[in-house]
Amino acid sequence: MRQTRLLRLSSFCLFQKEEIRSHEEHVNKLLEMTPPQGKDFLHMVEHILEREKNWLWWKRDGCPPFEKQPIENKTVQDGGKKRRPRWRLGNKELSQLWKWADQNPNALTDPQRVRTPAITDYWKPLAEDMDPSAGIDAEYHHKNNRVYCWKGLRISARQDLDGFSRFTDHGIEGVVPLDLLPPDVRSKYQAKPSDRSKRAKKDEPKGASHQVEDSQRE
Repeated sequence: MRQTRLLRLSSFCLFQKEEIRSHEEHVNKLLEMTPPQGKDFLHMVEHILEREKNWLWWKRDGCPPFEKQPIENKTVQDGGKKRRPRWRLGNKELSQLWKWADQNPNALTDPQRVRTPAITDYWKPLAEDMDPSAGIDAEYHHKNNRVYCWKGLRISARQDLDGFSRFTDHGIEGVVPLDLLPPDVRSKYQAKPSDRSKRAKKDEPKGASHQVEDSQRE
């Protein structure tokens, strides 16, 4: 008798659970279909019921504290991923420049802040590369450094227009001051008098040549 009674109670409880579940699904569908924001309202109701269930479990367990124990500091294993540093302006160099400007505003007004090196000092490494007696391999020459060549052309344009003009005929090695080159290399880049006269005649404006011809006719 007792076993049959327990079976009846268990089957009755299962029937009740199924019935409650079906009613719950039906109510959820009705709430979701209720305008204007039924779906959002259903989520809010489910959230409130979940909080209520957690509160009941918390009361049932004797109201344990919410404070968590501090996590022990774990030593970083070798080879682990390290967090990349974050810079204010994208990289270390720009951030450092910005920091210096903040700490020292007078650096922006200092007349000595722009220090352009002398042209002979700047081109000296390339002149040493061009000396055959130095025995420096071509792959290590400074002419292969684009930044070095670009800066050198800017300096030559300001300090040595004659050397800067040799870039058209001889490339970056022709811009090197002739005083830095050994005699056998220097002769290669020295312009002949005939070449200078041809270049001057080529660069002479057409109007000037006509004026000379008119003066000769007179």
